[in-house]
Amino acid sequence: MDMMRIGFLGPGLMGTGMAMSLARAHPVITTLHRNRAHEGRLLGAGITVLASVEAVAEQADVLFLCLPNADVVRDVVERVRGVLTPGAMIVDTSTSLPSVTREIAVDLSHSRIALIDAPVTGGPAESEAGTLVSMVGASETDFARVEPFLQLTSKTIVRMGPPGTGHAAKLINNFITQGQAALTVEAMRRCDSVGVDMTRMVEVISASGSRSGTFMAIMPPVVAGHYDGLKFSLENAAKDVRYARAMFADAGVPSRLIEDGLAAFFDAETRDWPPETYVSGLMRKRP
Repeated sequence: MDMMRIGFLGPGLMGTGMAMSLARAHPVITTLHRNRAHEGRLLGAGITVLASVEAVAEQADVLFLCLPNADVVRDVVERVRGVLTPGAMIVDTSTSLPSVTREIAVDLSHSRIALIDAPVTGGPAESEAGTLVSMVGASETDFARVEPFLQLTSKTIVRMGPPGTGHAAKLINNFITQGQAALTVEAMRRCDSVGVDMTRMVEVISASGSRSGTFMAIMPPVVAGHYDGLKFSLENAAKDVRYARAMFADAGVPSRLIEDGLAAFFDAETRDWPPETYVSGLMRKRP
């Protein structure tokens, strides 16, 4: 694969590691706004920081997005579409709404710009190591174009189907993950109240069938006094539940578990905690 200039918009907690992984094989350009927490790491990886979103898009052969939500994705695409050249490729690694993704993909196709949804699972460590899992929504032709880039960020890459299916798969994945997180927090918060030593309960679950990756990310660090094992914000967890709820409803298959359980849980937690609180942090005593 020839060396190409990659634009990366959204170098936050996850995006920074992805940009650094891409920079091992290609020149990467980005821009920063209010949050400059990762600037030193980006510069240390040889990534060039430009003044604006438009400047990045204008100089990029491939444009990666890692943005907070579907509304921001829509706004950013609208800003850059005029400076992208026909044949350009936008790779959206955000967690977004499939309906919005399909709408943008059709719209951009009229300008011969491909939108590929390629959301990921994994955390910041996997992001920087290039060992994420990518779920890709793209035509077979566009998948062949994007796969060499995703091989730099991900150990597992699965084409789910046409545009929008990558984001649909990510919402199903996160529905399960947020469900496991909510069950973990709800159960483990109550150990003391029913006379069960939480540390011993963590030992039991860690060796039993109820063990999960989510449980292990949250609870062993909590026992050790750390509340950042699952580096995923309450705000993003609540958003994922809303998006899954909307996706299932649009498909005519609403989820009773979301309607009566997860949505209520995360709505209540967002009233009690700051939105940037990590899900693991819900194990602290309530503020």
